Amino acid sequence: MNGFLDLKASKVFKQFIVFAEEILSEKGYSFIKLPMFDSFYNQMRTTTNYNELITIRSSKEVFVLRKDMTYQVASYIASLKERTLPIRIYYEGEVFFWKNEIKSDYQLGLEYIGYDKDDGISEVIDIIHKLLAFFNNDIFIYINDEAILKELLSKFDDKHKEDVKYALTSKNLNTLYKYDLDWMLLEDENVVFEKLSALNIDSTRLQNVFYILKNKSLNVKLDISELKSIPYYDGITFSFYSPNHPFAIASGGEYQILKNIYNLDIKACGGAIYLSSILEKI
Repeated sequence: MNGFLDLKASKVFKQFIVFAEEILSEKGYSFIKLPMFDSFYNQMRTTTNYNELITIRSSKEVFVLRKDMTYQVASYIASLKERTLPIRIYYEGEVFFWKNEIKSDYQLGLEYIGYDKDDGISEVIDIIHKLLAFFNNDIFIYINDEAILKELLSKFDDKHKEDVKYALTSKNLNTLYKYDLDWMLLEDENVVFEKLSALNIDSTRLQNVFYILKNKSLNVKLDISELKSIPYYDGITFSFYSPNHPFAIASGGEYQILKNIYNLDIKACGGAIYLSSILEKI
């Protein structure tokens, strides 16, 4: 995206932001303004092309245009001297990436921090679904569990693990069939859960979240083959799709940044709507 919207898309954008703010406020989410620039070291965790992004140098630190806002949210939560959990926040703004030139994507995101059981991730998915209904009611959701995928891959040695990873990324049915994993591409939850049970892999959490969303009458499907490119996801993940768009229009999941980086044992999840991709189709 070049940063410009025509008059029609700009009007829709403004209307959506007002609509989103009303829904998020009703659900108890508070707005947080995140900085446009991020720490060089945070960027190193999410990209290998940080040198191409615009940088600002101070005497002690290097800052770059942010590529991801979840690290900024985690940093904010860690900096709080007092925390009353759970914390629900939302934000909006541009993230930047390098693809022959610097490009941006405008996102609206929300985070639920400090939840107990499965209500956190199901709440975030449900709210994002309500927000996306502003644009289109024909929306479906794929969910996965990174823990299940990690356990499945652990059953292979390094050589075969890379082969399986590539097959999952490319959705190569022949290679997955060779490893008796072609069922991973199925959307039939009964077959998938039966296969996982036969492999002694616990899919209880995935089942709980799946049926919570089903009971909300959401069009939810399984995709336990999805390999997320963002490294910090560790639990249930999700992606939203619409027939009008070839790629995901929103995604997110559970993460452990607070525990891994800041030693805070707090459950957290979040998701972002890719507004640029949606508005470009208007």
